Amino acid sequence: MSTFETRKFHGPWHCDPATYQMRAQCGFQDDALKLVVGQIDVTSRVRFAHDLVQHLETADAARVDAVLALLLESDVHIHKLSTTESGELLAQTYSRLQKHAISLISGAEKEYVTARKICEVLQEQVGRQVIKKYRDTLVLQARVARTALVTEDLSFRPAAHAFVDVILATLDNDVEEHLPDTDIVHVFEFLTTLYDVPQHATVPEFEAVPDISRLGFIFQTTTDPAIARAAAKFLLTSHVLDTVLTNVSTDAVWLGLSTHLELQSTAALYFWSAVVETGYMTSDSGQAFISRSEYWLTLAKHLAGGSSERRKLCLYILERSVASVRVTIDLPGIFAFSIAQRQQLLKLWSKFITLVEITAIDTSAHQTRAATPDIQSLLQPSYPSGPRIPSLWLTCLLEMGLAASLSSVRVEIAKFLFGLGESKLKIFEREYSLLVDAFLPFIAQASFFTIEMQNDGSDVCLHGDRVSEFIERVVLAFDQPVDFVESVLWSIVDGERKTFEAHIVYVARGIWAAVRQRGDVFFNGRTCELLVRACQEIKYESVVLQSCVVGYTINILKTARKPEAADLVGSILKCRGDVEDDVNDIVEWAIKFDKKTEVEEHIKLEIKDFVLSKDETLDVGKNGLPAYRALQTKLSDMRTLISVFLRLTGELYSLQDLLKIHSSKYDKTMLVYGEFMKFALEPALKLEVDLTVGAYLTLASTFIKDHNLESLSSTFPTLPAVQPTYGFSGQQAEGLCRELVAQFENDGIFRASQGDVAIAVQMLEQLSRMELSPVLLRLPDLVNKFAELLEAEGSFDSWNVHENRQKFRHIEFVAIEIFTIVRAGITARKMSTDYSPLVKAIRNIIPNAHSQTLLSLYCEFLHEVVPKLSVDLFNDLQVFDLLMQIWTYLADGNLSVARHSAGANLIELIFHPVVLTYSTSIPENIQRLQEVAHALVPMGYARRRVLPIFANCLHIFQRDHSEVFNKNTWIASVLVELYCFQQNSANVFLIDDSVLATTHADGIEVHLLGAGIRESSARAHVVLILANLHGNNASDFGEAALAAIMASTPSLFTTAGDAASEAHRVSLVELFLLIDRYIPLAQRPTLLDMIQETLKMEFSPAVRTSLEWVLARAIYERVSDQDEKHLWVPLSNSEDKPRYLSSLLTVAVVISRTAFASGNNQRGIELLGKITPILLAFATTNRAVLRHTATSLLLGLKRYLVVLNVSQDLEDAVTILESHVLSSPTFGNFSYGDSVLWSLFEDYNLVSICGGVAARTNEQASNLRRRLRYKDFMEAIIEGENTPIAIGEPSTVSPAAICKNETMTNGTATMQDVALQTKSNTRVPTPRPVRVTNGHLIILASLVDKAPNLGGICRLADVLGAELLCIPDMNMVRNKEFQAVAVTADKWMPMKEVVEEDIPAYLHQCKRNGYSIWGVEQTDGSVLLNNELKFPKKMVLVLGKEKEGIPPQLLRELDCAVEIKQVGVVRSMNIQTATAVVVNAYAVQHC
Repeated sequence: MSTFETRKFHGPWHCDPATYQMRAQCGFQDDALKLVVGQIDVTSRVRFAHDLVQHLETADAARVDAVLALLLESDVHIHKLSTTESGELLAQTYSRLQKHAISLISGAEKEYVTARKICEVLQEQVGRQVIKKYRDTLVLQARVARTALVTEDLSFRPAAHAFVDVILATLDNDVEEHLPDTDIVHVFEFLTTLYDVPQHATVPEFEAVPDISRLGFIFQTTTDPAIARAAAKFLLTSHVLDTVLTNVSTDAVWLGLSTHLELQSTAALYFWSAVVETGYMTSDSGQAFISRSEYWLTLAKHLAGGSSERRKLCLYILERSVASVRVTIDLPGIFAFSIAQRQQLLKLWSKFITLVEITAIDTSAHQTRAATPDIQSLLQPSYPSGPRIPSLWLTCLLEMGLAASLSSVRVEIAKFLFGLGESKLKIFEREYSLLVDAFLPFIAQASFFTIEMQNDGSDVCLHGDRVSEFIERVVLAFDQPVDFVESVLWSIVDGERKTFEAHIVYVARGIWAAVRQRGDVFFNGRTCELLVRACQEIKYESVVLQSCVVGYTINILKTARKPEAADLVGSILKCRGDVEDDVNDIVEWAIKFDKKTEVEEHIKLEIKDFVLSKDETLDVGKNGLPAYRALQTKLSDMRTLISVFLRLTGELYSLQDLLKIHSSKYDKTMLVYGEFMKFALEPALKLEVDLTVGAYLTLASTFIKDHNLESLSSTFPTLPAVQPTYGFSGQQAEGLCRELVAQFENDGIFRASQGDVAIAVQMLEQLSRMELSPVLLRLPDLVNKFAELLEAEGSFDSWNVHENRQKFRHIEFVAIEIFTIVRAGITARKMSTDYSPLVKAIRNIIPNAHSQTLLSLYCEFLHEVVPKLSVDLFNDLQVFDLLMQIWTYLADGNLSVARHSAGANLIELIFHPVVLTYSTSIPENIQRLQEVAHALVPMGYARRRVLPIFANCLHIFQRDHSEVFNKNTWIASVLVELYCFQQNSANVFLIDDSVLATTHADGIEVHLLGAGIRESSARAHVVLILANLHGNNASDFGEAALAAIMASTPSLFTTAGDAASEAHRVSLVELFLLIDRYIPLAQRPTLLDMIQETLKMEFSPAVRTSLEWVLARAIYERVSDQDEKHLWVPLSNSEDKPRYLSSLLTVAVVISRTAFASGNNQRGIELLGKITPILLAFATTNRAVLRHTATSLLLGLKRYLVVLNVSQDLEDAVTILESHVLSSPTFGNFSYGDSVLWSLFEDYNLVSICGGVAARTNEQASNLRRRLRYKDFMEAIIEGENTPIAIGEPSTVSPAAICKNETMTNGTATMQDVALQTKSNTRVPTPRPVRVTNGHLIILASLVDKAPNLGGICRLADVLGAELLCIPDMNMVRNKEFQAVAVTADKWMPMKEVVEEDIPAYLHQCKRNGYSIWGVEQTDGSVLLNNELKFPKKMVLVLGKEKEGIPPQLLRELDCAVEIKQVGVVRSMNIQTATAVVVNAYAVQHC
């Protein structure tokens, strides 16, 4: 909801009841008005009249009189004729008469009289079909009438009067037949043409004009756009406007202004823009009208929420309305005007209007930035007692800025709001909807939450910090911030679109910081509910961010004073669900705010409600899995509440007494007793609880023995937890277990109902949790029965979900309990168990297992069992085919969030070392594995845990089965694709770590709501795998990886591309470095040549650094002839590209330094002697890139020159160069010397290869987000793993790589005074224009005030053949800037001076001469310039002002507005360019 839609107002409709009813009918296009028609009595007379009208052009006046007499005496009407033939004859008669009248009407006086007679008769006899069929003729007649009126030919007045009377009767009478919508449009076109004449012309003062004007207002509010536009245009004609003002109440304006329909409001604004130009506004009635709050609220609403056209109209109306105020107005918060401060207020409003033009109409980022001090001055004037703009309009201004067409303007307004302090934010307390509905949604865009590197190498989200600080300041500034907080939370949980998850974290952080600081924020139950919903109801893709939101929410709740214990305790329980932490938080809150007694009473009430509850949603026997999950959540809450009660009181006797009172039924009471058993109780209470639970178990055993399982679910719907430390209940549990196992062995389980089976299995699962559980001891015997039960329960058509919903719920629940028992058995390993029957059962029921829960359960179970199968059993059970079948089901849903756990388990299972090992020898299985692997990579875009899990599986496979791993060379291409996959290092992934670090820094304890590993670890796994290649067939795998690198697209040697292409190629070069030891010798020369060619064209610093590294290693380690070919020969050609030569210089210096570092001084001195003179030569070149590189490298070699004393001259030269460059004010801003170099061997580690060196040595690559850090490898490395390539050390960031973070400020520049000034026009006598006619296009450029723009328009107007160019001042032609652009066009192009004040009169003159008025402007009804748009031959093209465009008072004069399609980032076009585009389109058609 916008800021102004919250204010309600209504304007009355002052008119008679009949008119009001007519207005209601016209509100919808299906309810058109009806025509008045007569009857035709004598058909034969029609035929006679038709015969007489033949050849009228040669007939005399007597024949015409006879025809007219026939029509008048017969009183014929076409729609009443008895035959179709008669109707056609009458239509032809009318048509011939109309055409004959038009041919006579401009002729001699005698002919004119005849034509007038024909028109009078036709208007009396005209009917619906004639108007419909001959509407064009009707318009032609209107034009003839207008011509007569303009020439003051008063003899035509009776005919015109007849036209108007018939039209009024046509529109105003309620009869049987409907007038077509298109006819209404043409009727208003006729009226517009009739009255759109100059002020000096004589117009008949018909009595019907007020009625027609009133009807125009009614039709203006119709939903048919064509009718509404036609009626609005009629109302704005010069001779109707005054009539409307005197005959239609101003309250009628609200018909259009208060509607939510844009078309009507735009038309009403056009009308009112004309009203404010009249003297009405200064009259008593006008002053009373603008003293109403509804008037200003309406303007503000349209100003803030309207289109650009409506904003321009509103701004014009606002300016005129403020200037017309003559009385003191006091409307708090809306509008205030004091006559005593009139001049000061007018200046303030002038400033406000200019600011609106800058931010919302002529949007400009730099002007908006310069205007921020003026916006601040409006928010908080220097003199508190002085005049000020009400907060409504300031909110309106900022809201328009946040909705500006240019994103840069929106950002500037956001920066301004970010910079406001508490004192300025306080003014938004009454109108905070701006912040909630406009500002916060704008700054919540994911693109703003970028990660930036700090000096210490850590990642932070500066935008997120600004969001939390802003929320904190607002909450601190408001006296009553709870409503604001609730509105913010409501927009998050119930907004129209999903809020970016990181934004929710920072909003919660800001609320927490402010609440903690204030200490007096009293949240109610509604606030607590919204906080919980923000944690739980949003589908978070990142469990890290959700966990952070929960952490902040818990801490917000703990600082709340006002909520009742029920609200607070319930909210904490719903948020996190961790018993121990929830207990600590509730106890801390109760003690801090002295709520112990209230909490104790709440706990008793909760337990009582649970025990007595008849809620069937907790009945497992009836509702299966949903009830089981709800019951487990409820029991967890009970355990938390009991623990809180124990902590606060130190005893549980009062709760036990409560249970005794309500223990008539052993159902939920027993569950609470079971929770009691999980605590350390006093001996007496412990014994009593044990006896109570034991008695319940005895009853259950006896019931099963006597009744089997029949009615078990209705008699014993639940089973309490049994702890092994309790004696009596433990013995009874064994007895219950025997009875349940007997039911399975005797197949009693298959004769029971689904609900009874569910309870029986649940009882076994509960008993399996005990130490020395009797269930686990009998597990080998139960597995077969479990398998039979699963097949029996799952053998229904699961595609039909609706009919089998109940069966679904039970099989899901039974499967959960069975697999829980089996996993407990696997963990305990009490005795050897064969689980293959369960695998067979799953294989048999998988085709029907389309439940997401079932698929997840089966995956979890198979993940536990399959690795324990032998290869023979694996193949016999067809496990691989089973896994592929499950994969097909899950992949169809792209591993959707609902199946997330199933997908993770399945990936770990498919790529488990056992499965991969068993499948290696089967080509079909290998092919299917490869297809699955390549399908997984793109799924990482939506499923963030997929790739880390997948890469970890491959890593484990290599560690445990390296020999088999090396045989699977297909994995090499998967690793390359996985490492190059760009989502893994995207900003949305990096933000998790940053948010988590911020949360921990705030002292917020975060419990991850789901297990997971960092997404960046996927690439780290790949690097560790390739670095750790060893054993047999390792070279084959390395060569396969090389082939995959060379085949990857975009290619490593393709230099063109975008940022994504650059990141891809950086990844390829890093992989190339990792496996260069496996490059065959035969391929190395070719690869080096390709690297050389790539370096000649490469622009990316990161790619260049990696390629330089590869080249340097190859040259250093291979034969010496590589030096000559790849270094010295290319360096001798100084005309090569500077970047290429810079790379070669870097390679040479790195090699020479490596030689010295490795003890090969002889080679080092030799290389140094060759490279130093070359460096000195390039250090003085005029090519900046090459000069800087050579100088930097020389400084890196200086210490070698000093130590080895190679040459004193060289040393002296380098010393002089060093002193010179270091004194340069700019050189110190760049890295040089050691900071741009690296070692071939010391830096050959994983951290350096994977972006470390590139970030350290290149300023432009220092923010490379894809580089892996030490912690990434430490998280991905497998215990006991030793890599041939060292991981490296935690690296520090060099000064060259420091991110210089810019902080948002309030703005430092002030608005230039010229932006607030109004330019004056000076009249100069107009010279006689050159009379040259090149076409029929007049370019009206009188609103353009810059000489260069006018000169350019003059030049293009002459080139494209315009007829005339109108400019505001003919003296402009002598301006040097004009002449510089126009060249000599001003000598040939006809020009005329038309000052701005004379434009309306000039346009009326052009209309009288037959010109159509077009404008270049974006409006609600503008047409798009394209090849199908047809321009009129005679046309005036109006150009707008460079900021404001065409003013509202001229927009209403346009016949058509044309706009140019814009698709780029910049949303404006220079006036010269726009004019050239439109004029060229005109010239193509007409010149």
